[in-house]
Amino acid sequence: MALLQNVLTHTLWVLGVSGVLATCSYMQWRRTVYGRSWRFVVRTPRFLFPLCLSITLISAGAALSGLFGVQSGAGWGSIAWGGLALLFALQSVFYARAGDRQGWDTPTEGK
Repeated sequence: MALLQNVLTHTLWVLGVSGVLATCSYMQWRRTVYGRSWRFVVRTPRFLFPLCLSITLISAGAALSGLFGVQSGAGWGSIAWGGLALLFALQSVFYARAGDRQGWDTPTEGK
């Protein structure tokens, strides 16, 4: 059972890291196709939503790895990572709503 828990928790943060890389790669391609600057791109929900969602997975995976890891026990690290996962999950919801309301390529700065 411990092996399955470790595989699942490590899968979360690995998917999160791959999500960050895929988001940056896709936005680099999109940026060059549409002639946008990185300064513009990093303020759009099209970039921020998947980035925050990926960081949520990384944080959740790190929190669960701390709980189910070799040195198990709910320490401050797991609590901090869990809090970060919650904050990034909420931020993902806000960016998804902003994308639906104002458009996915509309910068969110100042809103």
